[in-house]
Amino acid sequence: MSLSRPLYNMIGAYFEQLFNHPVRTKSITSCVIAASANVCSQKIAGVKRLNSDTVVAYGLFGLIFTGPLSHLFYQWLDRVTQDRRFRGILMLLGERALFAPIITALSLYFITRFEGKDHE
Repeated sequence: MSLSRPLYNMIGAYFEQLFNHPVRTKSITSCVIAASANVCSQKIAGVKRLNSDTVVAYGLFGLIFTGPLSHLFYQWLDRVTQDRRFRGILMLLGERALFAPIITALSLYFITRFEGKDHE
């Protein structure tokens, strides 16, 4: 048995879920990546005790917002950019002008709220 066989099986199962349930799979993936990134950043910063509130906040934001909104936005953007000549630049400008400011504003607000902090 090859050592890479379980890895190929796991990747195949992931792609199957991605094909059959794209929003759910992207939401869970975004949750895991965001929470893992927060843990890594805390470890790199040398924090003695992990702040679980921020780990949960980033995970929730990935699960609720980043995964579904990214999927829906790029699906919409793919539909509205039909011109083959300028498609790449239109998609880049659309993402930078529309999606990036919205997701940034949402992240600044909701991650703070998910951490249990108030509006001040």
